[in-house]
Amino acid sequence: MEILTRDPQRALELRVTRRYVKAHGRYWYVFSRAALLLPLPRLRLFQRRLRRDARQATARELETLLRLGRREQGVGLWLIAAGRRVDLRNRLAEMAAEDEHRGMADLGPAAVCLGEDQDAETLVRYLRVALPRGDEDGPRMALAALLHLDDRLDAHRAQEFLAAGGPWERYAGHAADPDDLRRSIADYLDLFSGGRPTSRAELIRDGTYPPGWWGWHLPPFF
Repeated sequence: MEILTRDPQRALELRVTRRYVKAHGRYWYVFSRAALLLPLPRLRLFQRRLRRDARQATARELETLLRLGRREQGVGLWLIAAGRRVDLRNRLAEMAAEDEHRGMADLGPAAVCLGEDQDAETLVRYLRVALPRGDEDGPRMALAALLHLDDRLDAHRAQEFLAAGGPWERYAGHAADPDDLRRSIADYLDLFSGGRPTSRAELIRDGTYPPGWWGWHLPPFF
């Protein structure tokens, strides 16, 4: 299809979609969240490919992914997270302030992997608009990421949202559990850093993987 279009921007969109987001491609795991549950051999392979692509993708390719649909945005944010792509930091800040709120579930993991005060401010900016707006996905992981950055940077930005009767309680209908929020992002940090997500260990401990399983296929409920 790229050969048939004379529009350079459309050709770029087709190229990055084919490379990173094609149906049943390696980043299907991003859309389904199955990456957190991959058996160890496939997990290691996925992490190597993810880090490789995160290093090799150009800033223009990543910016193109972030401008496309929900799936493309998710893949772009995962690549930014895995590659610690600080060159895209300003683009994340712009996304946080945009009216468009599709595909923002992975903003939190991307910002926490960049890990500086600027990234914490990006999450604050997003939460200030997303919680009153009632975004369906995004606020929980963004708040979890902000708590993690507060711990790392010795800051207290998340308290703005966690106060009794505050923005989070009005959004969710109940008080937040900071420890539960921290646990919700721990798997992503392990995944992007090359570690083993805690959820995988829980599947083994709980006996979800069947007897005789050799570690290549997903759990039976996939």
